[in-house]
Amino acid sequence: MRCFVSSITICASVWLAGSANLLRAADIFWNNPSGGVFSDPANWVGGKAPTAADRAAFTWSNTTPFTVQFTDDQTIQEVFLRGRVTLDLGATHTQVTSGFQVGYFADESATVKLLNGHITGDTRFASSSELIVGQDAQLEGRMVMGRSNTNSKLSILDGGRFFNATDDPISSISVGQAPTSRGTINVLGAGSQLIHWEAIFYRGDLNIRDGAYAQLETLRLARSPNIFDPPPGGDIGIEATVLVTGANSKLAVNVHRHERHGRSGHSRRCHGDNS
Repeated sequence: MRCFVSSITICASVWLAGSANLLRAADIFWNNPSGGVFSDPANWVGGKAPTAADRAAFTWSNTTPFTVQFTDDQTIQEVFLRGRVTLDLGATHTQVTSGFQVGYFADESATVKLLNGHITGDTRFASSSELIVGQDAQLEGRMVMGRSNTNSKLSILDGGRFFNATDDPISSISVGQAPTSRGTINVLGAGSQLIHWEAIFYRGDLNIRDGAYAQLETLRLARSPNIFDPPPGGDIGIEATVLVTGANSKLAVNVHRHERHGRSGHSRRCHGDNS
C-alpha cells in the first residue's frame, strides 16, 4: 500500500560539517587498493593511521572493491569515501566527530558498505552514490542526501539499522533539497530498521519492503517544491512518496508525543500486505 503523510512545518537546518571538496593538513590517505586493517600504519600514506585529530580519506577511484577491517574502537575527526569500499567494523564502535562524506567530489561516485559493527557520525552525500548499511551494522546520526545535483541512495538491509538516539527537534534526515536532486531510502527485509526523529523528503522515495520496519516521530513529504502543506484541491504535484509493501513491513509515524518541543499529533501506521 502507499501512504502519504503530512505533518507540522519545521525548518530544516544546515548542519553539514566541513567542505565537500577542501582537504586540510591533517588528512590521512588510504594507500592499499587491496584492503587491509584500518589501524595498520602500513596501509596509509606516510605510515600513520588516522587518530581523533585526523581526517581519513579513502580516495581510490578504480572500480575494484576493497575492504577495510576494524579490529578495535576508533575515533576519527572526519571520513571521505570514494570508489567501492566496504568498512567491516568487526563488532567495534567507530565515532566520526565531524561526520563522513559518501562521494569525494560532486562528479565522483561511491558505493560504500558498512558491516558488523557500530559507527556514529552525521552522513552527507557529495555525489550520486550509495551507502549500504548491511549485516549486523548500525549507523547512528543524521543525514543529508541531495543538497547538490545528485541522485543518491541509502539501503538498509540484512538486519542493518540506521537510527538517531537523540530526540532532536532539528531535522535528522533531509532528502532531495536541491532542485535537480533526488534521494531514495530503502529499508529491506526482516530485521532491517530505520528509527529516526524526523525525515524531510523534498524529492525522493521511502521504500519499506519484505518485513522491514521504520519508525519516525515526524515524516514530511513535499507536494510541490518546498511546500509541505496540502494545496487547495488536494494532493497535486507530489514530489515524494512512501511505499510499504510485503508481509510484516511497517511504518510507524508520530509514535510518541514530545510536548517540550511543542509537538502534537496522532499516530499513523502503515502496514504492508499480509499475503
